[in-house]
Amino acid sequence: CSAPGQGTECVQQRDAISDFLCKLIKQLRPSILQRLLRKLVLVIPRLTKTTDVALTVMHCHYDYCARYYGLASGWGAFGAASNEEKDLTMQLFMTLLNKMSSKSIRDCALYQKALECLCAICSAMAPDYLQPRHMVASDETKPGMPAYRSSTPSSAPTTPRLSFSLSDSMDDPLANLDANGDDYIPQPVDDSNIELTPDLQEWVEVFSSHCHDTWALRKFAHGYRYGAERNHDKKHHPLLRPYSQLSQADQDLSRHPCTTEVKAMLFWGWSVKKHDNVNLHTLQQRVRTIPRPVGKKLDYVPQPFDLSNIPLSKVLMTMSERLAENRYDAWALSKLKASKFKGSALRNQLLEFDMLPSKEKEVYRVLARETLKFLIMCGYRVERSATRLESLARQCSATSLIERRYSYVLFNKIIRRQEHILSMLADAGRLELRHFPATDTMCYVPIAPENRSTSAFPKDLSDRILSLGMLHMPLATHYFKCHHQYFMPQSSDRKRYGLCSREEKAQVGDFFFNLVLILQAQDSIFDTLTVDIVGCADTVVKAFDMMLMDEGKQFPSLKQHMVNFFTQAREDLGHSIINRSSGNRDGYVFTVLVPLLTFVFAHVRDHNFGSALITGDLLKETEVIIAQLYMIGTQLSDLDHSLQPVIGECLAAIANAMPMAFLEKSVDQIDAPTPSHLQDLCAGEVPVLETLLTEVEDALLVSREEACCRGEEEVDGEVSARVLSDSHNEVPHAITVVVPMLSSYMDRWWDKGMDGMCLIGKQTYPTVINTAIVDRVLTQAMEIIGNQFGVPNMDWICQAACDLTPMMRTCSVDLLKTMFLPMAKLLSQRVQGIFSVDQKYQRMRVGPKEEADISHDYNILARDTFAFFTLCSAFVSSHREPWANNPPLPKELVHFFLCLADVLHCWHFSLTFRREFQVCTAAIQQRFKGQRRYTMSTTSAQTPLGQGRGLNKRQSLFEIHSSLVAEKSDRKKVSGCQPFGLSGKSPLSTSSSLSSPSKHGSAPNSNVIVQCLNKLHPIIVQDLNALDSDLVQKGLSLMLRGAKEHEVADHVINVLRHHKKNKMGAPSHGRNERHSLGKHALSIVAMFKTKSEPDLDLRLQRIVNLIRVIYRLHNVDNPGRTS
Repeated sequence: CSAPGQGTECVQQRDAISDFLCKLIKQLRPSILQRLLRKLVLVIPRLTKTTDVALTVMHCHYDYCARYYGLASGWGAFGAASNEEKDLTMQLFMTLLNKMSSKSIRDCALYQKALECLCAICSAMAPDYLQPRHMVASDETKPGMPAYRSSTPSSAPTTPRLSFSLSDSMDDPLANLDANGDDYIPQPVDDSNIELTPDLQEWVEVFSSHCHDTWALRKFAHGYRYGAERNHDKKHHPLLRPYSQLSQADQDLSRHPCTTEVKAMLFWGWSVKKHDNVNLHTLQQRVRTIPRPVGKKLDYVPQPFDLSNIPLSKVLMTMSERLAENRYDAWALSKLKASKFKGSALRNQLLEFDMLPSKEKEVYRVLARETLKFLIMCGYRVERSATRLESLARQCSATSLIERRYSYVLFNKIIRRQEHILSMLADAGRLELRHFPATDTMCYVPIAPENRSTSAFPKDLSDRILSLGMLHMPLATHYFKCHHQYFMPQSSDRKRYGLCSREEKAQVGDFFFNLVLILQAQDSIFDTLTVDIVGCADTVVKAFDMMLMDEGKQFPSLKQHMVNFFTQAREDLGHSIINRSSGNRDGYVFTVLVPLLTFVFAHVRDHNFGSALITGDLLKETEVIIAQLYMIGTQLSDLDHSLQPVIGECLAAIANAMPMAFLEKSVDQIDAPTPSHLQDLCAGEVPVLETLLTEVEDALLVSREEACCRGEEEVDGEVSARVLSDSHNEVPHAITVVVPMLSSYMDRWWDKGMDGMCLIGKQTYPTVINTAIVDRVLTQAMEIIGNQFGVPNMDWICQAACDLTPMMRTCSVDLLKTMFLPMAKLLSQRVQGIFSVDQKYQRMRVGPKEEADISHDYNILARDTFAFFTLCSAFVSSHREPWANNPPLPKELVHFFLCLADVLHCWHFSLTFRREFQVCTAAIQQRFKGQRRYTMSTTSAQTPLGQGRGLNKRQSLFEIHSSLVAEKSDRKKVSGCQPFGLSGKSPLSTSSSLSSPSKHGSAPNSNVIVQCLNKLHPIIVQDLNALDSDLVQKGLSLMLRGAKEHEVADHVINVLRHHKKNKMGAPSHGRNERHSLGKHALSIVAMFKTKSEPDLDLRLQRIVNLIRVIYRLHNVDNPGRTS
């Protein structure tokens, strides 16, 4: 760590050492690193180029041992971290944070390592960890830094700096730091104003003599003798004389520490009073045994008092610890003052009292205990003063435990820096501090762009903004991601994380609104940090308990901040409408404002804050914001089509958070508090339900016309007809803006409608939303999506399919016959057609042009498949329980399953299809990574089938026979592979569904084809009779043993023929032919001559496809474990 070289060889050596140490500490108990941590606490905060190894090691240590430090129950056999380990960790964190905040960023790699170390400590330490009082008190406001304006009432007491704790337990003696957190600066008690009484002065003289005798006794024990000059080789010392014969200066060497300790006790509010008339000069001297050197005569015989039998109470033991620390601080300060260097040379050699070895600390502790014991022996009573106790009690009541919590202290520092930036923005004319009489609060608000000042920013503002963007926001983002359960705990998280205080929750709100104000400044100085600030705001708002704003009396500023945010959003949207009407574009609305609104309303919806929060002025502002967003998304022709989904997502979040059915509210009831110059643009534009339904119908008519034009183009083959392609590629706003809002709105209010209320026996309902309206919207939207199948440059259908999934919970089963089955047949035909062409090209070995064409076709097919299977997965999840509990299954569902099985078959055997589908899925997930689906219920969760008909029978029916498992085990032992079935699960078991991880502990499969069929095939299996179930089990057993598909087909056909022969009493017709199961199930049916029973064809298809589907799903979930 201290190697000065900076060459390539030195860097490689440090990297190698870092890798070795990181692997080594993972094999050690965490408590072993406590001694190393004491040293690194002093080394790391300097942030020199030689501290990168220490930063890497500490990052690895805290990242690996997070449970050891964070959980009260500890980390298994390692236990929990001690208080000293936690205090050292917090000292490292705070000093490193202070250093990074004040130091200019030069070495980016070193800065990044330090940030990673801070984030690791954030993850490890519990938010409710209590810091020592002196660490909290020493973090005072620096010159030029405004105090933190908390959301707590102004009458709340401030945090005083205490010199002593009322607790009987010892306060942690961590040393103070300088302004930069670099070096140790001793700060003993300032006793210059403390005067001793004559009795105490007399006692000091006697005790000084005792201390001198004690010191002399130790020297004689080590062989020292009196000498005129000090000589360590001959062991001569000039002070080995009686105390009375010493000079005044020599006596001060013993007198000064004794006086300092008594004055320190008086300074801390203790009383030292004599209660027994004990004459100090006539005390019976209980002399210790003197070890006399052999053959030497001592001229001076020290006779100290024997204090070994005088006990100390727990309170006095605590006092002795503080006296020892203060004595060491006084010695260190005297050394600094007497030193000629007075700089880093000596200061870096001084250690804090807590960092001293145990032997050195024990020396100071023994001296402090002797002071208290000698007072007791002399008849003095040492106790706390009653008046001082009352004063300390008042101070300690102000210094609450909440203000010592790690979370509170950390965000107190960050919010102070935020508000310093806000004050500098206000000085520069970007913000203004305004008083709001309604809540009697002072809040910053942005100044209109036309009224802003053009004055330059202060020089240090850019450094503070850079520190905010590179240090505080990444740290806060990581912190809230790790500990958001602490601020918004679920019922199961309260035992682990405890309860967050109201003051800490208010800090989260202050932090979020400060970020909003920085963004609302809309200054070019924040352009490089805009994306990072918006991302940080998204993380912070998820931990914001908005119920605090409902309690306006205690936290009035939070409520006012939210009203100001909504008001400013309404004004910014109005200005954006005006600017776009005049041809100007405003990027702030779509990159900052709309995402912020989405985050806020999504959080309101997730925790049901709407009924308590969106009332009064906020409700009126929200209605105007809805009208403005709807106008921007649907009526402005110059809006970029890529921005429409952003508007649609925001409207979906608002629709699911509103506490009222606002789409069914008449326009006359909306009281829009808009300015007069925006009235023409905003008033009367709040959408209503009928208008939105009409827009979806109009979009369907346009889609049908475009589909007809494309059909004529394909028939005629005229190139001139391709001029319509530009209009075909336009995204209909009814799909990207209207449908997301309708989907969330209907999912939110269907339970309150006629169909939802009837389920619980109520006859009154506040909304007209029912299943018929949901089916109407779903049918029209799915037809629009289906009309785009096979059309290039229509990637928006994937997001449209995701937007429709919330409505699947409330739609009827009739959509299976009217929409899903026709679309499944259409997609199955396209898949088989492209797959057959692909197989033909592979046999012909065509050139690059044909390969590019087939890849392009597969790319479009992958997009259509993803969109359709997304809808199918949500539809099956919502209706699988009624299908399972109400047999028999409809034939449409069996045909639907067969079509999906054909798609899975082609996907499984086509490498190009799998590759394009994987690329399409990854691209869609990356594109919609930050977007969330806004539903009141989790539609993606599977409905449990435990209450369905015959579940226990089905699970036992499809377990692989133990002989098969034993045979597979014997076969696999040779190759060393683990055989299938050792976990006790069968690939046919419904427990291997998507909702639970696989037996290998891996994450659920993200392939929507696999997800959908994993949900659907157990329902098909459940509907089988005994013979068909045995056939499926036997066929799957044969394939698991390594049998070919045509052999399995032969077995199924022979069993069915034999069963038909025994049932009809007639000889079997035809011969035992070999069939290829890999082509298509219909080819098998064609060769199977059954003209009298048409249902037998469907029966055979179902059995054969079930075997194929279950076997291939097993291969997907267990890659590399089958032949």
